[in-house]
Amino acid sequence: QWIYYSLGLKGGVRDMSTVTGLRLTVRSDKARMLRVDLESPANTAASLGIRKGWSVDVGPKTTVVELLLSEAAAPSWAEDQKKDPHDPLAAVLKSVSGVAFDPDCVGRSSLGFLPEGVTDKGFVQIDDVEFFTK
Repeated sequence: QWIYYSLGLKGGVRDMSTVTGLRLTVRSDKARMLRVDLESPANTAASLGIRKGWSVDVGPKTTVVELLLSEAAAPSWAEDQKKDPHDPLAAVLKSVSGVAFDPDCVGRSSLGFLPEGVTDKGFVQIDDVEFFTK
């Protein structure tokens, strides 16, 4: 089982429209994708897993990643499946309530399942999460 883990911002909803980006340190047991999303009530399809954010490649080497808030976007699969509501990024940035992390399970089929008897007992390590302004 893999997890969707959300960190709420102290004080609740914040206007992040003047913030440049999000910096974090990441590593994983093996190459995998990590979805990093901005939690916001302005993400109208959040219950479908569609939030503004970034898809980040992670691997065994510890890496500091800087994600520009101006580049946050819905996941590519949402557009491919015509489910992206095209929420305005400006509205999301004005009402950020947290940051969420959703690492991919490695080895799933195109239907999203692991083959019978196969597991992905890996990990993703996330540290030093901070918003920054340049």
